[in-house]
Amino acid sequence: SELTLFIFFYILTLNLKKWPVNILNDKKFLFLLLLAIYITLVEANWMTIWGRNNRIIDYILAISGSESSILIIIAGYSIFFLVKDLKIKYSSIINRIASYTFGILLIHDHNFLRAILWNYFVDVQRWYNSPLYFILLLISGGCIFFVCSAIDYCRQELLERPFVKSLVWKKICQKFDSII
Repeated sequence: SELTLFIFFYILTLNLKKWPVNILNDKKFLFLLLLAIYITLVEANWMTIWGRNNRIIDYILAISGSESSILIIIAGYSIFFLVKDLKIKYSSIINRIASYTFGILLIHDHNFLRAILWNYFVDVQRWYNSPLYFILLLISGGCIFFVCSAIDYCRQELLERPFVKSLVWKKICQKFDSII
């Protein structure tokens, strides 16, 4: 389940903080690892499309078929450690867009909406083998990002600002904190 996956990531990250692994600071290694995973997965998918798959290709695709697969987890942590020390100049635009990203994740990856969004609105299966697949994927991803950003913007303006940031809400939270 996603809760189990979250607990796993939480424990893994705590262990990496408590007992750091030196190789995770080697940016060249992390980039090559990420590149190797990407090339492996792209090649395995292409081999399947071309009908040249074998037991090794089937195994690679089996262990990388979901967001909780080991190769995807390693790639995710590699990306994180690649960019964790990156110094980025402050930008109010980037911070404003970043404030929408958690809402975007919750909306587009919700168990109920995921199937409706990708199977009916975007209909990925219909144009998966199209030569325009990547262009259509970028356009549909951009549209989903924009629509979900607009929804989260409305949530922030209609719910968060008036209620969550109000003095009444702060007093309720303080009262609750004093009880606990």
